[in-house]
Amino acid sequence: MAARVKSKSREEPQPGLSYRQQQALATRRRIAAAARGVFATEGYVGASIETIARAAGVATRTVYVAYGTKKNILGAVCALWLEEAQVAEAFMRGMAEPNPPKRLAAIAEANRRQWEKGIDVIRILQSAASADASVERMLRGWMDDRSGGVRGVLLGAQRSFRPGMSLETAMALVRGLSVPEVYIELTGQGWSPDRYQAWLTDTLEYELLGRRPALVWLEADGEATDGA
Repeated sequence: MAARVKSKSREEPQPGLSYRQQQALATRRRIAAAARGVFATEGYVGASIETIARAAGVATRTVYVAYGTKKNILGAVCALWLEEAQVAEAFMRGMAEPNPPKRLAAIAEANRRQWEKGIDVIRILQSAASADASVERMLRGWMDDRSGGVRGVLLGAQRSFRPGMSLETAMALVRGLSVPEVYIELTGQGWSPDRYQAWLTDTLEYELLGRRPALVWLEADGEATDGA
């Protein structure tokens, strides 16, 4: 599954390909985009290759040739989602950042991008994983890859952790604060993605570094504060 920290997914147009190869890649992308909508409306289990083919405007055989199985199509849906959200780029910026608070801000940005661009994909994955053990393994693999990106960013901030804060405890806090359910709950209460990102940045800096919260995210509800 294309969730590792890398700058390109295999679904991106690649320089040097022939016109025929570029057309085949464009067809794969169209199938994956159509499948995302089909999975969202009909569910992973209920969706058929034939329905996906109709939604993409291609022959059923074309879908089988391009991907073979629904699980492979779901993997492509995830690859396109992460590409659109630019998650890898956010993590790479965090790893290159020498300033610890800015490294944590990159984690918050990556989370905001993931959930803002792909809550529908998360729901598809969770539903599919409950019905298909192979998808559950794929989801676990993505989560492990994501944890690797978080760990890489945190390693560069570790020297500035509050006293007694270990890397493993920091990882656990990031995982707990970053679950998609938190984003869903807060945006469901009317929070904007910007506000969510500001809150998560503030919370990570306080919990991991012991920095005094800026609390700028409170101002979104007219609750401006001096940070006391």
